[in-house]
Amino acid sequence: MRIATVVATLYSRGMEADVETDPAWLERLYSLNGVIVASGERLAGSICYEHHSTTFERERPVALNRTKRERFRLAAQRATRMLEIGVNGGHSAYVALSANSDLEFHGVDIGEHKYVRPAVEWLMAEFPDRVFFYEGSCLEILPELHRRGMHFDCFHIDGGKHTYYRDILNCHRLAEPHHQSLIIVDDFNFGPVQTIWRLCIRQGLVKQSPDFPPMDRDAQRQNAVGTLEPISTPRWWAYRLRLALVTARRKFLARS
Repeated sequence: MRIATVVATLYSRGMEADVETDPAWLERLYSLNGVIVASGERLAGSICYEHHSTTFERERPVALNRTKRERFRLAAQRATRMLEIGVNGGHSAYVALSANSDLEFHGVDIGEHKYVRPAVEWLMAEFPDRVFFYEGSCLEILPELHRRGMHFDCFHIDGGKHTYYRDILNCHRLAEPHHQSLIIVDDFNFGPVQTIWRLCIRQGLVKQSPDFPPMDRDAQRQNAVGTLEPISTPRWWAYRLRLALVTARRKFLARS
């Protein structure tokens, strides 16, 4: 989907102006950027900026990611409670929270970058009572959130690519039981991520959303947006067991 088409869609849904040209929106973004710069660590790539950019502090978000941002923004507008895996510098969280004043944001991050915690604290101050953070491995935290009985209607998976399939499985147990939950998978331009997404579609875990058709193949930065399809508990455990067997076999062969 091309940038002009996505922006036009947003306008048709009632947005009066392009938020990314709004001086107030940009100043808040620059404030977040200042927090990241103050950490002294280079920014890992985000929905707004290039990987390890040294000039981003007072720059507008890069145009290369614009279509991806608008798809993400539109998904956030439809949600009430979002769970993100991979908060990083908080740019995706800022885009989501500023797009939907009713959105509650929950973020998971292992905290390997020095700027993650200060960025989350900035978000908490900027959006009071709407930001919740869990530091640690998504493979441990998502099951814990399930044990707490928590549910979400939108998921953004942007952590380690090697955990994407397990993340999608774990998100299933956190999806709203009586509401179709959206799932956004980042870095879809990478072959392994495409393989995981297509596997999930074949297994009936995910359905491509007609409101978010696949992006142009020539797009350098892509995401995929779908819905989590209801599956039975026995079927979930069957997929989980199959994954465990495959993982064990790979570890055995690696030691052989």
